Amino acid sequence: MPTRDTTIVLLFALAAVALLLVNPALWFLSALLVLFALGARLLLRGLSTDQTDHAPPANCPDCGAPNDPDATTCQYCDAAL
Repeated sequence: MPTRDTTIVLLFALAAVALLLVNPALWFLSALLVLFALGARLLLRGLSTDQTDHAPPANCPDCGAPNDPDATTCQYCDAAL
């Protein structure tokens, strides 16, 4: 099953093809429809990603260097996290 953003792109692409078939002189409008569809897809994809899913980096208590959240030792000074 296609996602919502893929469906929007397909609908605008179909509208662009239909516009080209009806009046080929309006090719620029068809191109704008396709560009709008791609922009809408990028916008929806950007809005759908949740930026709070990622844990912040764990700072080392000894040297203060950022480390992966699941690391057990510091990658810089090998201190226990």
